[in-house]
Amino acid sequence: MVARGFGPSVVLVTALAVACARPAAELDLDGAPSRRLPSERRVEQLLLRAAAAIRDGDLDEAARLGAIFRGERLLVQIDPLPGEDAREIPTDGLDLRAASRWALEGWVPADDVLPLASSDPRIGFVRLAVRPVRDLGPAMSEGATAIWADGLHCRGLTGAGVHVAVLDEFGGFERSLEAGELASVAAPPPESEDAHGTAAAEIVSDVAPGIVLHLEDGSTQGTLFEFVESLPGRGIEVISHSTTIHGFSFGDGTGRLCEAVLAANAAGAVWVNSAGNGADGGFYLGRFTDADGDGWHEFADGEEVNRVESGWGESTAWLDWDDYPHSAQDFDMFLERWDGAQWVIVDESTLDQDGDAPPTEQLSFDTETAQHGLAIYRNPDTTYDGELRLFTSGLLARWQAERSVGDPGACPAAVAVGAVLWDQYPVAPRVSYSSRGPTSDGRTKPDVVGPTDVSTSMGWFGGTSASAPHVAGAVALTMEQYGLDPFEAVLRLESEALIEGAAPDAELGWGRVTLDASPLGWECEPAAQPRPCTSDCGTEGTQGCTPECTWSLSCDAGAEECNGLDDDCDGQSDEDFTCVFGETVPCETSCGSTGGYTCSVFCQWDTCVPPVETCNGRDDDCDGTADEGLDCEPSGCGCRAAGVTGGAGWWALLVAIAVSRITSRS
Repeated sequence: MVARGFGPSVVLVTALAVACARPAAELDLDGAPSRRLPSERRVEQLLLRAAAAIRDGDLDEAARLGAIFRGERLLVQIDPLPGEDAREIPTDGLDLRAASRWALEGWVPADDVLPLASSDPRIGFVRLAVRPVRDLGPAMSEGATAIWADGLHCRGLTGAGVHVAVLDEFGGFERSLEAGELASVAAPPPESEDAHGTAAAEIVSDVAPGIVLHLEDGSTQGTLFEFVESLPGRGIEVISHSTTIHGFSFGDGTGRLCEAVLAANAAGAVWVNSAGNGADGGFYLGRFTDADGDGWHEFADGEEVNRVESGWGESTAWLDWDDYPHSAQDFDMFLERWDGAQWVIVDESTLDQDGDAPPTEQLSFDTETAQHGLAIYRNPDTTYDGELRLFTSGLLARWQAERSVGDPGACPAAVAVGAVLWDQYPVAPRVSYSSRGPTSDGRTKPDVVGPTDVSTSMGWFGGTSASAPHVAGAVALTMEQYGLDPFEAVLRLESEALIEGAAPDAELGWGRVTLDASPLGWECEPAAQPRPCTSDCGTEGTQGCTPECTWSLSCDAGAEECNGLDDDCDGQSDEDFTCVFGETVPCETSCGSTGGYTCSVFCQWDTCVPPVETCNGRDDDCDGTADEGLDCEPSGCGCRAAGVTGGAGWWALLVAIAVSRITSRS
């Protein structure tokens, strides 16, 4: 283990390391030499560690490293050398899952990883299958209304017949389909537990319910490449992809991902991609700086560790530098933990960039367990002093928003979509986390922005992951509305986007995508609040706006209220309540007399009210005294009240009381 203080020195727990010119290289967490054999240099370090974990039966560690495995077999990706076609590499020893010109993907036993890497000279690099980063139920996306999609629905425009592919994973697909949340689906997708793509597909369907949906496996980069190879002749015109993939270009429009996007364009499909969620702490960019000459990069004056905020659970960090596709400039990345007095190295990514490996390093860790930080070390023979990039799924202490758009969104041929909150859509700025441009070669990104934080049957859906499918659906509607091809539809949406100013910028691109839903011939807007009207029985009701943007011909009677009237026109008054306002019924008082309940203005029974005192030798009004206020004779011949004598007066008084109570109940 390596301990590091705040100063420029590096302290190692061996005498050899103190004298070593490359202190970080001596760290040995797996019991193997840090400098690897030639056959190992073609293999990602995470893959070697995952294979070792599988052999040792430590499946939790293999999962933490990001491995996909079944028993003792790992899912891996084979990258060919530049200029080679991966499909020409023999697949002996590989249970092939996906194949394209850019990569092979398949299952290999943990023991056979190294033999596989050296099995053919055209193999450039073998890595764990690359899982995209998510740029993160009946329900209608509020964003469909925000971009005026429902206005086009009023005019009978639904994107009818446009084939749209969502490239993702589709957990909960059957439930969503049965609930009527999806447009026509060409074929069921592969099984998955991740519902990210199902939510995206629901959004596309809400915006353009007449499309034909193709739910395609985008769980790894290998399946993405294979999907692109399958595009010619399928008629797919719009692709919605809500993930980011790191480690294949420096955001300058080059690399295999950007080649794949171009190939999709050549097959007739527009590629709509989320811009990413890295602009609020998830991205660092800086030139290599080493003022004290110890090999460690300084993120700021004297700061050689970039702290990662605690409490964000499992996190992954990707380091790269501008030397793609294969580099002889060797940097390493270290995970460090604060022990209360100093930073201590607890994990490493030390891939040997010797001309065959890509200029990338990757680490996964748990931010819940301790305070962590990331450090970057330049090896002694390395001369590169250009820009370094650090992407994380956590939050960095040193970060910036500019240039945080990742691939494929940063590719020139992709439509990168940033995010704006749906409920403030016409006026709100870019959401703080939504990645912003420009790209490293100076191009404007994102291209447009769309609404986010919306409802789906899978639950709340946010991030630029939600924005991209809104725009994909808008492309389909615009194609139908104006008879355009998908590329012409994108240009029209960009030209009509809502933005202040004439030129695109790194915040909103061309602006907020908004459909041309001019309300000619409308009586009401699709999202209009119901208007008041008079019901058939004379009470106040409401009229709603129909899907055809006309007011309903009927007036919906209001709900029953406690007012003695027949509000809901069913021939009864206050029938939904405990009692009818003003109604009275007899009840027994606390002193045993017969009183009355009266129905209140809230159609609830009030307390039992005692009767007035009568001459009967009892306490009728429950005040503790019998016959008070009456002139009673001890002989028992009766009571006399004012102006009343003898038994006749007593009976007259009873008759008067009875008449009064009968009148009150009527």
